[in-house]
Amino acid sequence: MEKKLVVTHSLAVTVTGLLGLVFILLSAILPKEWVVLATFLNNVGTTSLAVALLEFVYKTLLQENLVGALVAHFKRVVSLPVKAIYLRRQEIPSDQALPAILEQAQDNVYLKAISFNITHTGGLLSFVDRALQKHPNLKVHFLVFNPASPNIDFVTTVSALKMPALKHSIEAFAVEVRALGSKHDERVRIAYYNTIPTSGILLVDLDLPQAWARIEPYLYQGQPPDERLNIIIERRQDPDYFDQLRRAVCDDWQRGQMPPLVPNNSIEPTA
Repeated sequence: MEKKLVVTHSLAVTVTGLLGLVFILLSAILPKEWVVLATFLNNVGTTSLAVALLEFVYKTLLQENLVGALVAHFKRVVSLPVKAIYLRRQEIPSDQALPAILEQAQDNVYLKAISFNITHTGGLLSFVDRALQKHPNLKVHFLVFNPASPNIDFVTTVSALKMPALKHSIEAFAVEVRALGSKHDERVRIAYYNTIPTSGILLVDLDLPQAWARIEPYLYQGQPPDERLNIIIERRQDPDYFDQLRRAVCDDWQRGQMPPLVPNNSIEPTA
């Protein structure tokens, strides 16, 4: 419909201009005794041609510039600090997967999740180990849900693990992280948080200009981890938005509890 209107408008402008030229030519060739008609046709033709020319200038120059300016302003107004959105975790490119991220990170990295069972069994800590050896300024902070929290049963509704496997997984992971921290002068640490988890969060190069984050919301109960939405944002696109996220994660870290070196062996893993 919009395309038809544009074509119709352009055709009307062209016809108006042509009629204006025809009227001007007729006024020039009419006999002198028809001076009144010649004057009328000349006036109409001149007006039509002027209207057509003005409309053409408006359409091709002024209107395009105005629309371009409006579009640019609209983009600035509604702009979100979103670099990329992946409908599922499994769609994240390999260069944005955790091993590649840790390989490239240079500053503080924060990883917040309910547990790191899947990434842990996939060799996450071996990647952390190599990254810490490669980058002397790198520091890695793990935030996992407190397995002693009275809300642990509620949290299992959005976790891939159920009780008591979830509690055992968190505690076992914490012990391994603390052991790795001892190896690297505590440049990798872990803390238990107590707030109700609503998303997994990854913050990379937190104190550098290129700081960015990946957010993985927990959208519904029982959602498989590989099916979770992932949103990547950059601080430079919206510092205020990014800094709010940073404060929330850092507050959890500051209030977090250091897990014990030895897990609670009264909780046995399930098959």
